[in-house]
Amino acid sequence: MKVFITIDPDTCVGIGKCEEIAEEAVELGDDGISHVTGVAVDMDVARALCDGCPTGAISIVEEG
Repeated sequence: MKVFITIDPDTCVGIGKCEEIAEEAVELGDDGISHVTGVAVDMDVARALCDGCPTGAISIVEEG
């Protein structure tokens, strides 16, 4: 199952761990925080993104 993620810009500090996990779904912006690309990812990847974010800024929002 494919899902989309969201990143809370007020919580993200731009460590970049999410880009290591799923560079197709997340990119580090010029503002120093991560942003979603709009690409849906597999549920296991989305869970890895959520679990791997040290600030808890990433959430699963909906099915793709």
